[in-house]
Amino acid sequence: MAISAGRAACMEGMSSTRGSILWGRQMVVVLMTVASVACRGSATTAPSHIGLKPSPAPAVPTTCQGVPGTPAKGTMRAQIDGIAWNAICVGIDNPGGSGRINFGGSDTADSPPGRVLSILTTAAIGTANVGESSFAGAFLSVGSSRWQAIASVGAGSVTISSLTDSRIVGTFSFELSAAPGTSGGRTINAGSFDLQF
Repeated sequence: MAISAGRAACMEGMSSTRGSILWGRQMVVVLMTVASVACRGSATTAPSHIGLKPSPAPAVPTTCQGVPGTPAKGTMRAQIDGIAWNAICVGIDNPGGSGRINFGGSDTADSPPGRVLSILTTAAIGTANVGESSFAGAFLSVGSSRWQAIASVGAGSVTISSLTDSRIVGTFSFELSAAPGTSGGRTINAGSFDLQF
């Protein structure tokens, strides 16, 4: 029967070791047994760590600090003053109830929250513009600073291109004005959302 090269070398070493030991037959038997097990192990036994399983990955956050409504799935992204913003967690509130819908996202799930963007609009396919007679609006918070576009403050629009009982898809852009205690304005463009609830 053929013996692997590693096992043959191991057996040859065992034989020379056995021949050089003068401690009696019992010691030789012990050495032969140990060497035989070692030879088998070197040829066929896998390292003990091979079967270990990695630790499970951390759970995906189920809540977003500062984001409206209940957790949702999907994507929400935009350019805020020319800098890419991507929500890593999103939420949605009142999908279709009382004719309006509120949704938002944050670029971190930590506390305190990161940049949190919330949008309010009419729950219907089409474009809703910020204005006195419209539900459309947007709110951005970064730490304790706040900006908004609602009623006669700021400007912008939200367009819903698809709306079902479980999904809303669309685009948005806003010019946000500073809330009391915050200075300057913020520009949000190239905004898009595709949320499942």
